[in-house]
Amino acid sequence: LDKDSTVTDDEFRARITSIEIIQDNNPIDTTKKDYTKTQATLDSQKLVWASQNLATYEFDYTRECSCLPEIQRSKYIQVVDNAISLALYSDDRSEVSANIIAGCPTIDGLFEIIQDAITDENDEIVVTYNTPFGYPETIYLNPKKDVNEDEVTIKVESFTFAVPGDPIPEEPVLGETDIAIKNAQTYLTQAMTLWDSNDFDNYDFQYEHDCFCEAIYHAPKLVSVRNNQIVDVQFLENSELELPDEVPQDVMDQIMDVDGLFDKIQDAIDNKASEVTCTYDEKYGYPTSILLDKDSTVTDDEFRARITSIEIIQDNNPIDTTKKDYTKTQATLDSQKLVWASQNLATYEFDYTRECSCLPEIQRSKYIQVVDNAISLALYSDDRSEVSANIIAGCPTIDGLFEIIQDAITDENDEIVVTYNTPFGYPETIYLNPKKDVNEDEVTIKVESFTFPVPGDPVPGDSVGSDDGRVPGNTTDNVDDGNSSTEPPTESPTESPTSASTHHHMGLAITSSLFLGLWMIVAISGTVTM
Repeated sequence: LDKDSTVTDDEFRARITSIEIIQDNNPIDTTKKDYTKTQATLDSQKLVWASQNLATYEFDYTRECSCLPEIQRSKYIQVVDNAISLALYSDDRSEVSANIIAGCPTIDGLFEIIQDAITDENDEIVVTYNTPFGYPETIYLNPKKDVNEDEVTIKVESFTFAVPGDPIPEEPVLGETDIAIKNAQTYLTQAMTLWDSNDFDNYDFQYEHDCFCEAIYHAPKLVSVRNNQIVDVQFLENSELELPDEVPQDVMDQIMDVDGLFDKIQDAIDNKASEVTCTYDEKYGYPTSILLDKDSTVTDDEFRARITSIEIIQDNNPIDTTKKDYTKTQATLDSQKLVWASQNLATYEFDYTRECSCLPEIQRSKYIQVVDNAISLALYSDDRSEVSANIIAGCPTIDGLFEIIQDAITDENDEIVVTYNTPFGYPETIYLNPKKDVNEDEVTIKVESFTFPVPGDPVPGDSVGSDDGRVPGNTTDNVDDGNSSTEPPTESPTESPTSASTHHHMGLAITSSLFLGLWMIVAISGTVTM
């Protein structure tokens, strides 16, 4: 502690180098590790995974350890009805022997590995989980720090799953050794599945094809498809090109419908083209841009094409293809609400900030205290003055934040960007933009310094500290809502995460006759590290 930095030798420095806690006249083991947060995160992510109801899926599995080379080799794993049905080595696509397969886990098996490490009290357990599906993406285990070469690192990559009703794959459709080809196949398969699931037979699209050829070949065109057959092709107006009134037959023969473009991409993948770079529409799956280079050593053999817009025809009427798809946003919200509900927290506190084109009193950061799921106290964070009743009425609880996100989905906001806390599931940041073409209607909400009482402790009473007495927390795990992505600001701890966790929020100056006694606070950190 340095009371005045302009004065020398007035600092207070102290350390507690060890401690022995006495309970019932006996010392307790203070070196015993606390796996509470690791267990809570595991439990919450298992809930997220279970909510997906996925029994058939595939992924690439790698285990790094001091073990046989065959165990360490990366493997393609196919799971059907929650059991491994196929395992191939990723490098040469050769089959994995039965005794090696026996040591390969499903996703549920990965959760069991983490649980065993907690039960066995491993010295280090570091796990990252996928959002929004909840499965472990990386697992690092170190059973004993003082034992060499007993660490294990597990990686899960290229996770994909079967759409309900689709036939189970008889063999993997991934490439052999080329990672780019493997990814291209994964994206193509997902896009084709999405397109086929809509069963579109009639549509019009604007098509552009780049080539080293005459203008009539690469001029923008409107292509009409009926009953999955191209029935008409017209040139789009273009003042820079002299085009005939009708598209010549040899030009029409070069044009493909959506299924034909998928076949073109698949052919390039099957023949291991030097480059396969494609983008697909997130809502319907059709290719929006295609670049295929059969042989990088040959010039001018690339195939480039774009679908710049599409109109789907159903029951002889066009449907609105610009309508936004909130499926992933809704799924993420639903899964995180499940995680939050599983905590059974009715009493907690947090700092709440709302950035908007609104009154200064609404924008000022506030300390919010919730008891029995209702706001019991609200103070401005800067001067600890009480917030007026009409402003409190606009402040949400955590459940209220979920309702704000749901309303934005229901109202079809143009932008919805949310990050959720791990392991507790509450929203940490919410960015909403109802209409991109309307200025100053955006809203940003931040939740910080979330804490809750340890079960059985009394409700918080008065505490004293300098300023607001808080040590910044450390929240690192985020969930992308699926409509757009952003990196939320991350605070840098002023001391180690351990000390931040134990001293967080102990310096609040609060006076309220409702809250008496001493409150032990557990601070929430998104980092899953032992």
